[in-house]
Amino acid sequence: MCAEWRHDFAAFREWAVSNGYRGDFSIDRRDGTGGYEPDNCRWVSVADNSINRSQVKLSKDVANLIRERVAAGSTHTAVARELGISRSNVSLICEGKVWA
Repeated sequence: MCAEWRHDFAAFREWAVSNGYRGDFSIDRRDGTGGYEPDNCRWVSVADNSINRSQVKLSKDVANLIRERVAAGSTHTAVARELGISRSNVSLICEGKVWA
């Protein structure tokens, strides 16, 4: 976290409000290897943030594969295990809440 935010909550709050903060959003780093600082952070929905974690990095092709497997009868749990992702991500994709 940048020194300004670490030592001055008011500065962080001002940045947050002026950059789209909403109570149902979470902070996300554009570059996951970079720090939490104004130029590298943004506010996104929790669903969008969940697919943006470094261990997930799903593509539209993988999202389509997930939908195909579920449509063919695989359970959300089975697809999640097969692809090494969370069951909740499979559900979000199948419900059209992410990667629509």
